[in-house]
Amino acid sequence: MKHPRPRTMAEEIGSDVAALILLLEDATAVQWSPSRKVASVEDAGVRSKNVVARPTEDAALDPLRLALRDEVRNSARLVVRAHRDLYKARLGLERALDRWNGDPPE
Repeated sequence: MKHPRPRTMAEEIGSDVAALILLLEDATAVQWSPSRKVASVEDAGVRSKNVVARPTEDAALDPLRLALRDEVRNSARLVVRAHRDLYKARLGLERALDRWNGDPPE
């Protein structure tokens, strides 16, 4: 199997970063809100006896909201790691090209 060219991969990273920026913006904005699923029988339009509405508790314990919050935090960690790795790669290439061109090392 042929490996992709580094230039092609770098272009794909650029596309992924653009998409990630939009997704992080959306996810960060709603990570503290309850999901849009039907949360209770009242939301479904069904009348039930002896049911106490607890919207704050429902939002805090919403498993879909909690999963989204976990992914926001995980994505933030991965972005930091990816930034560090890409910075190292860029800096290494810049320094190698500078030395190749006869420029003094910094």
